[in-house]
Amino acid sequence: MEDITVLRRAEETLRAREEHYRSLIELHPQVPWTADPTGAILDVGPRWSEFTGLSEEETLGSGWAKAVHPKDAAMVRQQWQRSLLGGDPLNIEYRLLSATGHYRWFRARAIAKRDAAGEIVRWYGVLEDVDERRRATEALRESEARFRAIADDAPVMIWVADPSGDTSFFSRLWLETTGQSEAEALGFGWVDVIHPDDREKVQEAFFSATAGKAPVRSEYRLRRADGSWAWVIDVGQPRFSDDGAFLGYVGSVLDITERRAAELAQQESQAFIRSIFDSSPDCVRVLDLEGRPLLMNKAGRRIFGLAEGAPLTKTTWDIVGKDADAQKVLEGWAKVRAGETARFEITVRDANDEERCMDVIAAPIIGREGKPVRMLSIWRDITAAKRASEEISRAQRTAEAAADQLSSVLESNHGQRHAPRSPMAHPLFE
Repeated sequence: MEDITVLRRAEETLRAREEHYRSLIELHPQVPWTADPTGAILDVGPRWSEFTGLSEEETLGSGWAKAVHPKDAAMVRQQWQRSLLGGDPLNIEYRLLSATGHYRWFRARAIAKRDAAGEIVRWYGVLEDVDERRRATEALRESEARFRAIADDAPVMIWVADPSGDTSFFSRLWLETTGQSEAEALGFGWVDVIHPDDREKVQEAFFSATAGKAPVRSEYRLRRADGSWAWVIDVGQPRFSDDGAFLGYVGSVLDITERRAAELAQQESQAFIRSIFDSSPDCVRVLDLEGRPLLMNKAGRRIFGLAEGAPLTKTTWDIVGKDADAQKVLEGWAKVRAGETARFEITVRDANDEERCMDVIAAPIIGREGKPVRMLSIWRDITAAKRASEEISRAQRTAEAAADQLSSVLESNHGQRHAPRSPMAHPLFE
Protein backbone atom coordinates (compact mmCIF):
# COMPACT_ATOMS: atom_id res chain seq x y z
CA MET A 1 0.00 0.00 0.00
CA GLU A 2 1.34 3.42 -0.99
CA ASP A 3 1.64 6.09 1.71
CA ILE A 4 -0.20 9.19 0.44
CA THR A 5 0.07 11.19 3.64
CA VAL A 6 2.49 13.71 2.15
CA LEU A 7 0.27 14.10 -0.93
CA ARG A 8 -2.79 14.73 1.22
CA ARG A 9 -0.95 17.32 3.27
CA ALA A 10 0.18 19.08 0.08
CA GLU A 11 -3.40 19.06 -1.22
CA GLU A 12 -4.69 20.52 2.05
CA THR A 13 -2.02 23.23 2.02
CA LEU A 14 -2.88 24.07 -1.59
CA ARG A 15 -6.58 24.13 -0.79
CA ALA A 16 -5.95 26.44 2.20
CA ARG A 17 -3.91 28.77 0.02
CA GLU A 18 -6.63 28.83 -2.63
CA GLU A 19 -9.24 29.58 0.06
CA HIS A 20 -7.03 32.35 1.40
CA TYR A 21 -6.55 33.77 -2.09
CA ARG A 22 -10.28 33.61 -2.81
CA SER A 23 -11.11 35.36 0.46
CA LEU A 24 -8.54 38.00 -0.37
CA ILE A 25 -10.09 38.51 -3.81
CA GLU A 26 -13.65 38.67 -2.47
CA LEU A 27 -12.92 41.03 0.40
CA HIS A 28 -10.49 43.33 -1.38
CA PRO A 29 -12.05 46.72 -2.28
CA GLN A 30 -10.39 46.56 -5.71
CA VAL A 31 -11.45 44.24 -8.52
CA PRO A 32 -8.68 41.94 -9.83
CA TRP A 33 -8.84 40.72 -13.42
CA THR A 34 -6.73 38.86 -15.95
CA ALA A 35 -6.56 38.93 -19.73
CA ASP A 36 -4.82 36.93 -22.45
CA PRO A 37 -2.17 38.46 -24.75
CA THR A 38 -4.90 39.73 -27.12
CA GLY A 39 -6.65 41.64 -24.34
CA ALA A 40 -9.62 39.30 -23.91
CA ILE A 41 -10.73 39.15 -20.26
CA LEU A 42 -10.26 35.68 -18.78
CA ASP A 43 -11.62 36.21 -15.30
CA VAL A 44 -12.75 39.04 -13.06
CA GLY A 45 -13.26 39.40 -9.31
CA PRO A 46 -16.76 39.10 -7.82
CA ARG A 47 -16.93 42.78 -6.88
CA TRP A 48 -17.11 43.61 -10.58
CA SER A 49 -20.71 42.39 -10.65
CA GLU A 50 -21.47 44.39 -7.49
CA PHE A 51 -20.10 47.55 -9.12
CA THR A 52 -21.52 47.19 -12.63
CA GLY A 53 -24.39 44.71 -12.38
CA LEU A 54 -22.80 42.65 -15.22
CA SER A 55 -22.32 38.94 -14.62
CA GLU A 56 -18.96 37.30 -15.17
CA GLU A 57 -20.24 35.62 -18.37
CA GLU A 58 -21.33 39.04 -19.77
CA THR A 59 -17.95 40.50 -18.87
CA LEU A 60 -15.46 37.95 -20.27
CA GLY A 61 -13.78 38.61 -23.57
CA SER A 62 -14.69 42.21 -24.53
CA GLY A 63 -18.10 42.25 -22.81
CA TRP A 64 -16.78 44.58 -20.11
CA ALA A 65 -16.64 47.41 -22.69
CA LYS A 66 -20.45 47.64 -22.61
CA ALA A 67 -20.21 49.37 -19.22
CA VAL A 68 -17.74 52.06 -20.38
CA HIS A 69 -19.08 55.59 -20.77
CA PRO A 70 -19.54 56.41 -24.49
CA LYS A 71 -17.36 59.52 -24.16
CA ASP A 72 -14.52 57.47 -22.65
CA ALA A 73 -14.78 54.39 -24.90
CA ALA A 74 -12.42 55.57 -27.66
CA MET A 75 -9.76 56.67 -25.20
CA VAL A 76 -9.94 53.40 -23.24
CA ARG A 77 -9.73 51.29 -26.41
CA GLN A 78 -6.77 53.31 -27.72
CA GLN A 79 -4.82 53.11 -24.42
CA TRP A 80 -5.52 49.37 -24.05
CA GLN A 81 -4.35 48.65 -27.61
CA ARG A 82 -1.17 50.66 -27.04
CA SER A 83 -0.33 48.56 -23.97
CA LEU A 84 -1.14 45.31 -25.77
CA LEU A 85 1.13 46.20 -28.69
CA GLY A 86 4.05 47.59 -26.71
CA GLY A 87 3.70 45.71 -23.46
CA ASP A 88 3.67 48.96 -21.50
CA PRO A 89 1.81 49.02 -18.17
CA LEU A 90 -1.77 50.31 -18.33
CA ASN A 91 -2.90 53.13 -16.04
CA ILE A 92 -6.07 54.98 -17.04
CA GLU A 93 -9.19 56.47 -15.47
CA TYR A 94 -12.63 56.30 -17.03
CA ARG A 95 -16.31 56.07 -16.18
CA LEU A 96 -18.29 52.86 -15.84
CA LEU A 97 -22.04 52.44 -15.62
CA SER A 98 -22.84 51.26 -12.10
CA ALA A 99 -25.56 48.85 -11.02
CA THR A 100 -27.56 51.86 -9.79
CA GLY A 101 -27.69 53.34 -13.28
CA HIS A 102 -25.16 56.12 -12.59
CA TYR A 103 -21.65 56.48 -13.95
CA ARG A 104 -18.74 56.32 -11.55
CA TRP A 105 -15.05 56.93 -12.08
CA PHE A 106 -12.70 53.94 -11.96
CA ARG A 107 -8.96 53.51 -12.33
CA ALA A 108 -7.68 50.50 -14.28
CA ARG A 109 -4.09 49.34 -13.90
CA ALA A 110 -2.48 46.30 -15.51
CA ILE A 111 0.97 44.82 -16.10
CA ALA A 112 2.09 42.06 -18.45
CA LYS A 113 3.62 38.72 -17.39
CA ARG A 114 6.20 37.37 -19.81
CA ASP A 115 7.70 33.90 -20.39
CA ALA A 116 11.37 33.01 -20.60
CA ALA A 117 11.44 34.16 -24.23
CA GLY A 118 10.00 37.57 -23.28
CA GLU A 119 6.61 36.93 -24.83
CA ILE A 120 3.51 38.16 -23.05
CA VAL A 121 1.53 35.24 -21.70
CA ARG A 122 -0.93 36.99 -19.40
CA TRP A 123 -2.11 40.42 -18.25
CA TYR A 124 -2.84 40.99 -14.56
CA GLY A 125 -4.83 44.02 -13.52
CA VAL A 126 -6.95 45.69 -10.85
CA LEU A 127 -9.91 48.03 -11.08
CA GLU A 128 -10.32 50.66 -8.33
CA ASP A 129 -13.33 52.88 -7.57
CA VAL A 130 -11.92 56.43 -7.52
CA ASP A 131 -15.20 58.30 -7.97
CA GLU A 132 -15.08 60.22 -4.67
CA ARG A 133 -11.43 61.15 -5.11
CA ARG A 134 -12.03 62.18 -8.73
CA ARG A 135 -15.05 64.29 -7.89
CA ALA A 136 -13.17 65.91 -5.02
CA THR A 137 -10.30 66.69 -7.39
CA GLU A 138 -12.69 68.15 -9.94
CA ALA A 139 -14.44 70.18 -7.23
CA LEU A 140 -11.06 71.48 -6.10
CA ARG A 141 -10.11 72.30 -9.68
CA GLU A 142 -13.42 74.06 -10.18
CA SER A 143 -12.97 75.95 -6.92
CA GLU A 144 -9.48 77.03 -7.95
CA ALA A 145 -10.77 78.15 -11.35
CA ARG A 146 -13.55 80.08 -9.64
CA PHE A 147 -11.05 81.68 -7.24
CA ARG A 148 -8.77 82.63 -10.14
CA ALA A 149 -11.70 84.18 -12.02
CA ILE A 150 -12.76 86.18 -8.95
CA ALA A 151 -9.17 87.20 -8.18
CA ASP A 152 -8.53 88.28 -11.77
CA ASP A 153 -11.66 90.46 -11.73
CA ALA A 154 -10.92 92.00 -8.32
CA PRO A 155 -9.98 95.72 -8.20
CA VAL A 156 -6.96 94.83 -6.03
CA MET A 157 -3.92 92.64 -6.70
CA ILE A 158 -4.32 89.15 -5.15
CA TRP A 159 -1.53 86.75 -4.23
CA VAL A 160 -1.26 83.31 -2.59
CA ALA A 161 1.80 81.85 -0.85
CA ASP A 162 2.57 78.36 0.44
CA PRO A 163 3.80 77.59 3.99
CA SER A 164 7.44 78.17 2.99
CA GLY A 165 6.61 81.67 1.79
CA ASP A 166 6.90 80.95 -1.94
CA THR A 167 4.11 82.67 -3.87
CA SER A 168 2.11 80.25 -5.99
CA PHE A 169 -0.38 82.67 -7.52
CA PHE A 170 -0.62 86.28 -8.64
CA SER A 171 -3.78 87.78 -10.08
CA ARG A 172 -3.92 89.38 -13.50
CA LEU A 173 -3.86 92.91 -12.04
CA TRP A 174 -0.46 92.31 -10.42
CA LEU A 175 0.98 91.11 -13.74
CA GLU A 176 -0.57 94.02 -15.64
CA THR A 177 0.57 96.59 -13.04
CA THR A 178 4.16 95.38 -12.71
CA GLY A 179 4.69 94.04 -16.23
CA GLN A 180 6.00 90.77 -14.77
CA SER A 181 5.11 87.42 -16.30
CA GLU A 182 3.65 84.80 -13.99
CA ALA A 183 6.93 82.85 -14.09
CA GLU A 184 8.89 85.98 -13.13
CA ALA A 185 6.59 86.83 -10.20
CA LEU A 186 6.17 83.38 -8.61
CA GLY A 187 8.40 82.16 -5.82
CA PHE A 188 10.20 85.28 -4.61
CA GLY A 189 10.36 87.03 -7.98
CA TRP A 190 7.88 89.64 -6.74
CA VAL A 191 10.66 91.17 -4.62
CA ASP A 192 12.35 92.44 -7.81
CA VAL A 193 9.64 95.07 -8.40
CA ILE A 194 9.79 96.55 -4.89
CA HIS A 195 11.69 99.82 -4.49
CA PRO A 196 15.29 99.11 -3.37
CA ASP A 197 14.85 101.38 -0.34
CA ASP A 198 11.78 99.41 0.81
CA ARG A 199 12.86 95.88 -0.16
CA GLU A 200 14.68 94.84 3.01
CA LYS A 201 11.91 96.17 5.26
CA VAL A 202 9.21 94.31 3.30
CA GLN A 203 11.13 91.01 3.24
CA GLU A 204 11.87 91.21 6.95
CA ALA A 205 8.19 91.82 7.75
CA PHE A 206 7.08 88.95 5.51
CA PHE A 207 9.55 86.37 6.78
CA SER A 208 8.94 87.37 10.40
CA ALA A 209 5.17 86.94 9.93
CA THR A 210 5.66 83.60 8.16
CA ALA A 211 7.80 82.28 11.01
CA GLY A 212 5.05 83.18 13.48
CA LYS A 213 2.18 82.27 11.13
CA ALA A 214 0.81 85.76 11.82
CA PRO A 215 -0.89 88.37 9.62
CA VAL A 216 1.47 90.64 7.70
CA ARG A 217 1.02 94.24 6.55
CA SER A 218 3.49 96.39 4.63
CA GLU A 219 3.42 99.75 2.88
CA TYR A 220 5.96 100.18 0.12
CA ARG A 221 6.68 101.45 -3.38
CA LEU A 222 5.97 99.10 -6.29
CA ARG A 223 7.47 99.56 -9.74
CA ARG A 224 4.86 99.85 -12.46
CA ALA A 225 5.26 98.47 -15.95
CA ASP A 226 6.00 102.01 -17.25
CA GLY A 227 8.82 102.46 -14.73
CA SER A 228 6.95 104.78 -12.37
CA TRP A 229 6.47 103.97 -8.70
CA ALA A 230 3.15 103.29 -6.99
CA TRP A 231 2.60 103.40 -3.24
CA VAL A 232 0.77 100.25 -2.13
CA ILE A 233 -0.54 98.58 1.02
CA ASP A 234 0.10 94.82 1.08
CA VAL A 235 -1.94 92.77 3.56
CA GLY A 236 -1.61 88.98 3.98
CA GLN A 237 -3.73 86.68 6.11
CA PRO A 238 -2.54 83.22 7.22
CA ARG A 239 -4.57 80.17 6.12
CA PHE A 240 -5.10 77.08 8.24
CA SER A 241 -6.66 73.67 7.54
CA ASP A 242 -9.46 72.20 9.65
CA ASP A 243 -6.89 70.41 11.80
CA GLY A 244 -4.90 73.60 12.36
CA ALA A 245 -2.09 72.97 9.88
CA PHE A 246 -0.55 76.14 8.43
CA LEU A 247 -1.30 76.36 4.70
CA GLY A 248 0.35 79.66 3.83
CA TYR A 249 -1.08 83.08 3.01
CA VAL A 250 -3.62 84.79 0.84
CA GLY A 251 -3.10 88.51 0.41
CA SER A 252 -4.12 91.64 -1.43
CA VAL A 253 -2.17 94.66 -2.67
CA LEU A 254 -3.99 98.00 -2.92
CA ASP A 255 -2.64 100.94 -4.92
CA ILE A 256 -2.83 103.97 -2.60
CA THR A 257 -0.77 106.40 -4.69
CA GLU A 258 -3.59 108.90 -5.15
CA ARG A 259 -4.72 108.55 -1.55
CA ARG A 260 -1.19 109.00 -0.27
CA ALA A 261 -0.71 112.07 -2.45
CA ALA A 262 -3.98 113.46 -1.08
CA GLU A 263 -2.87 112.70 2.49
CA LEU A 264 0.47 114.45 1.93
CA ALA A 265 -1.33 117.41 0.39
CA GLN A 266 -3.70 117.48 3.35
CA GLN A 267 -0.80 117.30 5.79
CA GLU A 268 0.95 120.15 4.00
CA SER A 269 -2.28 122.12 3.98
CA GLN A 270 -2.83 121.47 7.67
CA ALA A 271 0.77 122.45 8.43
CA PHE A 272 0.30 125.63 6.39
CA ILE A 273 -2.95 126.46 8.17
CA ARG A 274 -1.38 125.63 11.53
CA SER A 275 1.57 127.95 10.81
CA ILE A 276 -0.86 130.77 10.02
CA PHE A 277 -2.94 129.79 13.05
CA ASP A 278 0.05 129.94 15.41
CA SER A 279 1.72 132.97 13.83
CA SER A 280 -1.26 135.22 14.44
CA PRO A 281 -0.67 137.73 17.26
CA ASP A 282 -4.36 137.52 18.13
CA CYS A 283 -6.00 134.75 20.15
CA VAL A 284 -7.58 132.31 17.69
CA ARG A 285 -9.94 129.69 19.08
CA VAL A 286 -11.95 126.92 17.45
CA LEU A 287 -15.05 126.06 19.47
CA ASP A 288 -17.83 123.54 19.26
CA LEU A 289 -21.35 124.81 18.77
CA GLU A 290 -21.83 124.98 22.54
CA GLY A 291 -18.85 127.32 22.91
CA ARG A 292 -16.42 124.76 24.33
CA PRO A 293 -12.82 125.31 23.09
CA LEU A 294 -11.32 122.65 20.82
CA LEU A 295 -8.19 124.41 19.57
CA MET A 296 -6.28 127.52 20.60
CA ASN A 297 -3.21 129.05 19.02
CA LYS A 298 0.02 129.98 20.80
CA ALA A 299 -0.94 133.61 21.30
CA GLY A 300 -4.17 132.57 23.01
CA ARG A 301 -2.37 130.08 25.24
CA ARG A 302 0.09 132.78 26.32
CA ILE A 303 -2.75 135.15 27.19
CA PHE A 304 -4.58 132.58 29.29
CA GLY A 305 -1.50 130.83 30.71
CA LEU A 306 -1.87 127.47 28.98
CA ALA A 307 1.23 125.46 28.10
CA GLU A 308 1.60 123.95 24.63
CA GLY A 309 -0.36 120.71 24.54
CA ALA A 310 -2.19 121.38 27.80
CA PRO A 311 -5.91 120.53 27.70
CA LEU A 312 -8.30 123.39 27.07
CA THR A 313 -10.21 123.21 30.33
CA LYS A 314 -11.36 126.81 30.46
CA THR A 315 -14.54 127.70 28.64
CA THR A 316 -15.57 131.17 27.49
CA TRP A 317 -17.65 131.55 30.64
CA ASP A 318 -14.62 130.95 32.88
CA ILE A 319 -12.78 133.97 31.51
CA VAL A 320 -15.56 136.49 30.81
CA GLY A 321 -15.44 139.21 33.43
CA LYS A 322 -18.94 140.69 33.44
CA ASP A 323 -22.49 139.38 33.27
CA ALA A 324 -23.31 141.85 30.51
CA ASP A 325 -20.43 140.47 28.47
CA ALA A 326 -21.69 136.91 28.95
CA GLN A 327 -24.95 138.00 27.37
CA LYS A 328 -23.01 139.41 24.42
CA VAL A 329 -21.28 136.07 24.00
CA LEU A 330 -24.56 134.15 24.09
CA GLU A 331 -26.05 136.40 21.44
CA GLY A 332 -22.90 136.15 19.34
CA TRP A 333 -22.78 132.35 19.46
CA ALA A 334 -26.47 132.21 18.52
CA LYS A 335 -25.76 134.27 15.40
CA VAL A 336 -22.85 131.98 14.46
CA ARG A 337 -24.94 128.85 14.91
CA ALA A 338 -27.42 130.44 12.52
CA GLY A 339 -24.63 130.78 9.94
CA GLU A 340 -23.87 134.49 10.48
CA THR A 341 -20.79 136.38 11.59
CA ALA A 342 -20.83 138.08 14.99
CA ARG A 343 -18.69 140.87 16.46
CA PHE A 344 -18.66 142.19 20.00
CA GLU A 345 -16.41 143.56 22.72
CA ILE A 346 -16.00 141.84 26.06
CA THR A 347 -13.74 141.99 29.08
CA VAL A 348 -11.85 138.84 30.12
CA ARG A 349 -9.34 137.90 32.79
CA ASP A 350 -5.89 136.72 31.64
CA ALA A 351 -3.37 134.38 33.27
CA ASN A 352 -2.42 137.11 35.77
CA ASP A 353 -6.09 137.67 36.66
CA GLU A 354 -5.94 141.07 34.99
CA GLU A 355 -8.75 142.42 32.89
CA ARG A 356 -8.27 142.68 29.16
CA CYS A 357 -10.64 144.19 26.66
CA MET A 358 -11.19 141.96 23.64
CA ASP A 359 -12.66 142.70 20.23
CA VAL A 360 -14.16 139.33 19.22
CA ILE A 361 -15.05 138.27 15.68
CA ALA A 362 -16.79 134.89 15.41
CA ALA A 363 -17.73 133.03 12.23
CA PRO A 364 -19.21 129.58 11.46
CA ILE A 365 -17.15 126.67 10.10
CA ILE A 366 -19.40 125.00 7.55
CA GLY A 367 -19.53 121.20 7.21
CA ARG A 368 -20.17 119.02 4.18
CA GLU A 369 -23.92 119.41 4.46
CA GLY A 370 -23.65 123.19 4.36
CA LYS A 371 -24.44 123.66 8.05
CA PRO A 372 -22.24 125.09 10.83
CA VAL A 373 -20.28 122.36 12.62
CA ARG A 374 -17.72 124.48 14.53
CA MET A 375 -17.12 128.12 15.44
CA LEU A 376 -13.99 130.12 14.67
CA SER A 377 -13.35 133.12 16.91
CA ILE A 378 -10.57 135.71 16.78
CA TRP A 379 -9.95 137.64 19.98
CA ARG A 380 -7.98 140.85 19.48
CA ASP A 381 -6.58 142.48 22.59
CA ILE A 382 -7.64 146.15 22.43
CA THR A 383 -6.88 146.93 26.07
CA ALA A 384 -4.04 149.34 25.26
CA ALA A 385 -6.01 150.92 22.44
CA LYS A 386 -9.00 151.23 24.73
CA ARG A 387 -6.94 152.87 27.44
CA ALA A 388 -5.30 155.19 24.91
CA SER A 389 -8.74 156.07 23.57
CA GLU A 390 -9.98 156.73 27.07
CA GLU A 391 -6.92 158.90 27.82
CA ILE A 392 -7.45 160.80 24.58
CA SER A 393 -11.09 161.25 25.50
CA ARG A 394 -10.12 162.52 28.95
CA ALA A 395 -7.51 164.81 27.46
CA GLN A 396 -10.00 165.99 24.92
CA ARG A 397 -12.56 166.65 27.64
CA THR A 398 -9.92 168.47 29.70
CA ALA A 399 -8.90 170.50 26.68
CA GLU A 400 -12.49 171.27 25.89
CA ALA A 401 -13.11 172.37 29.49
CA ALA A 402 -9.99 174.55 29.42
CA ALA A 403 -11.08 175.99 26.13
CA ASP A 404 -14.49 176.73 27.51
CA GLN A 405 -12.93 178.41 30.55
CA LEU A 406 -10.54 180.42 28.38
CA SER A 407 -13.38 181.40 26.15
CA SER A 408 -15.32 182.63 29.18
CA VAL A 409 -12.35 184.66 30.37
CA LEU A 410 -11.80 186.17 26.95
CA GLU A 411 -15.42 187.05 26.60
CA SER A 412 -15.33 188.64 30.06
CA ASN A 413 -12.28 190.68 29.19
CA HIS A 414 -13.78 191.78 25.93
CA GLY A 415 -16.88 193.15 27.73
CA GLN A 416 -14.73 195.13 30.13
CA ARG A 417 -12.72 196.68 27.28
CA HIS A 418 -15.82 198.37 25.76
CA ALA A 419 -17.47 199.59 29.05
CA PRO A 420 -17.04 203.37 30.33
CA ARG A 421 -14.11 203.61 32.64
CA SER A 422 -14.20 205.57 35.96
CA PRO A 423 -11.54 208.14 36.58
CA MET A 424 -10.70 206.23 39.66
CA ALA A 425 -9.84 203.27 37.47
CA HIS A 426 -6.79 205.08 36.09
CA PRO A 427 -3.57 203.32 37.07
CA LEU A 428 -2.46 206.34 38.92
CA PHE A 429 -5.25 205.82 41.41
CA GLU A 430 -4.71 202.17 41.87
